Amino acid sequence: DLPEEVELRLQAQVVAADGSEVSATGSLVDVARVSSGEAGRDVLTANFVPSALKAGRYRLRISVVVGEGIAMESGDAAFEVR
Repeated sequence: DLPEEVELRLQAQVVAADGSEVSATGSLVDVARVSSGEAGRDVLTANFVPSALKAGRYRLRISVVVGEGIAMESGDAAFEVR
């Protein structure tokens, strides 16, 4: 559990279907930190806007970074650019 005054940010990384990292990825917009209603548990939300990605399948990896760069948790999701 982190106090509300601790700075959290989201970091996005795009991975190609072959597992290689993609340099030109896109950006996270509309990032918000909202209360979940449970003490000490907030929810971070964002929208990902891909840019300069060629058609294909990718995975978007999102990491929650605390303060000066400590990655606390990460998750990923598949998406496709047509």
